[in-house]
Amino acid sequence: MEDNTNEPKTAKFNVGGKEFETSYSLIAKQEGSMLARLVSETWLKNLSKPIFIDRSYDIFAFVLEYLRHGCVVLPDTISREMFHRDMDFYGINPGDGTVKASSFALQLAELKDRRDALSLADHCLRKLSTEERYLDTLNKSDTQ
Repeated sequence: MEDNTNEPKTAKFNVGGKEFETSYSLIAKQEGSMLARLVSETWLKNLSKPIFIDRSYDIFAFVLEYLRHGCVVLPDTISREMFHRDMDFYGINPGDGTVKASSFALQLAELKDRRDALSLADHCLRKLSTEERYLDTLNKSDTQ
């Protein structure tokens, strides 16, 4: 979109009953998206009235975070499937690897990694212990 000094500085949305206000430029960068079309078609008629969208406000907050940062880590309460469904609704295609699993899922993965590391360490210690016993046996037989 062209730089227009008459363009408002912010975009207002009412998503699922909760109001959001973000920079116009953030939305305008999403050319071809439903959000950019809503802003360009209806916004300039009434700057003070938020654009109503009948979607989950919880997810919309993370859609805005994604638009601001190019990636997002979702909370446990929002699945990636739900997030991708809404991103599709808004006409935004997140890049591969830009939507991270919930913190709980990450914690589970870390625990699995730790468990695997502990299992490997335990295996190595047992092997080392067995080798030490074998060497002790050899040393005893050499001294006799």
